[in-house]
Amino acid sequence: MKNQNPKGQVSTEFLMTYGLAIVALFIVVGALAYFNVLSPSKYFPEECTLFEKIECTDFKVSKSSIAITVRNRFGELLNPFNITILSDYGCNNVLVNAASGLADSETEKLTFPCSPALTGNDYEALLNISYTGTAGSYHVAYGKLKSKIE
Repeated sequence: MKNQNPKGQVSTEFLMTYGLAIVALFIVVGALAYFNVLSPSKYFPEECTLFEKIECTDFKVSKSSIAITVRNRFGELLNPFNITILSDYGCNNVLVNAASGLADSETEKLTFPCSPALTGNDYEALLNISYTGTAGSYHVAYGKLKSKIE
C-alpha cells in the first residue's frame, strides 16, 4: 500500500527525533543538578577589596573569626585606623582598631572575633574603613569581603 501523506510521516519522525533529544538533555541536566555539579556555591568568587591606597593582601573566614591583612599605601601614618564589618551573614558591627595606627607601607593582620559562630558555607560583608591622616582629617571608605567559610 502506498503512503498517502509522506509529509506527515516526515514531520512525525522529525518531532520524535528532536523530542527524544530534548528529553535526554533534560535527564542529563537533572542528573548534574542532583549530584551538585551545577551548584553555584562551588563557583563563589572569593575577594577582599578595600580601596586603592589601602590594600587587602590576605584574608581568611572561619566559623569563629575573620582575619584580614591590610597594607597602607598612602605614604603617611593613618592613626587611628579601624575597620568595622557590616554583614547580614553574622559577625556584624565588629570593630577592630590597628594597634598603633597603620604606618606607611606597614602590613597588619586584623582579627575580628565572631560570636555566635558563623554558619553556612559562604560569607559576604561590607567593610567600613575609617582613618585619620597626618593632616588630621577624618575619612571613611568602604570595601567588600566575599569568602567561603573554612
